[in-house]
Amino acid sequence: MRSYLQGILTGIAISISILLLIGAQKDRSSIILEMIIEDQKADLILKNQVMENKSKINSAHKMIDEKFRNIYRYLGENCPCFDNLPEAF
Repeated sequence: MRSYLQGILTGIAISISILLLIGAQKDRSSIILEMIIEDQKADLILKNQVMENKSKINSAHKMIDEKFRNIYRYLGENCPCFDNLPEAF
């Protein structure tokens, strides 16, 4: 009878241990999932910043090109040495 009772208690202890391990694994999984989600959010923020910076760089290039075109037009109209500029300017 005593060994039967010890067997039942041992089974209960093993079951509780297994349930605790399963719960711990779920907690770890949720923590890892949260870390992955945070990392993806950081990647999206960085990607948006890169796209914004590219847009700013492109607009700065367009502005510089326009300024140079205006300078060449002015020089072409006012200086005789710039008479041979192509029509693209």
